[in-house]
This record gives sequence, C-alpha cells and structure tokens, in this order.
Amino acid sequence: MFDPRVPRRAEPGGEGVVSTARDYARFLQMLLNGGQLQGRRVLSQDSVKEMTRDQLIGIARGQAYTPSPLYTFGLGVAVRTAGRDVLPAGEPGDFAWSCAGGTYFWGDPQNQLMVVLMVQAPRAGRSLRPVLRQGVYDALQP
Repeated sequence: MFDPRVPRRAEPGGEGVVSTARDYARFLQMLLNGGQLQGRRVLSQDSVKEMTRDQLIGIARGQAYTPSPLYTFGLGVAVRTAGRDVLPAGEPGDFAWSCAGGTYFWGDPQNQLMVVLMVQAPRAGRSLRPVLRQGVYDALQP
C-alpha cells in the first residue's frame, strides 16, 4: 500500500481513493436519490441514469473487472443487466464497484439498498463480496 499524503505520478484509475464509510454511503445515497443528497442537487437525474445504465449495448464484453458476466459497465460503475435468481445475489439494475485495496460498494435501486464494505484486503475482499451479497439478500426475504 502507499502513503496517500505523498503525491504519486501516473495514478492508476482503480487505486488511490481515500475515503470514509460515511462518505461512500453519502455518495451511494445520492445515486439512489437520482442525484440529490439532503435536498440538494449534486448530479442531474440524466447523469445518474447514464452512470447506471448499460453503456456497452451491442459490444462484446468479458468478465474482467465486473462482479460476474451478469454485469456490464455504466459510467463509473458495473451495472447488473439480468439474472435475479442467479449468483451472485442481486437485482437487475443494481450497480457496484470494487477498489484495488478490497473496498466494495453496491446500490440496489429496486430495494432502496446500499452496502459499503470497507476492507484493506486486496485478495480477501474479492471472496467476501458474494458472501456479503448473499447474506444481505437472504436477510431481505420474508
């Protein structure tokens, strides 16, 4: 890992964010609210729609960097396109992103759900995501 106080050259796009669970949660809440947070407009509704819709329609894609083949890319997040009853647990339209250090978030507009997993475990974080998702969705069942 690196010292975030020291500027780096050629910062990789998937690394380097320094944040808190609270700030991640506020960001997700803003996306789930269509661009508003605490009554203030942060992004336009159109921007949020573009961020969280499939931007690769008709383009062949692989699984690299997405949670599973059920996901594609929006603008800045992976977006689930199908498969409610297929692992990993989730709903079509949910969106997620994982970070190089293991931190992970996802938002589910259908269930008005947001989850932030803050870990600094690059390899272990990946194996925690499907377990966390399954546990959360199991808990939502009546």
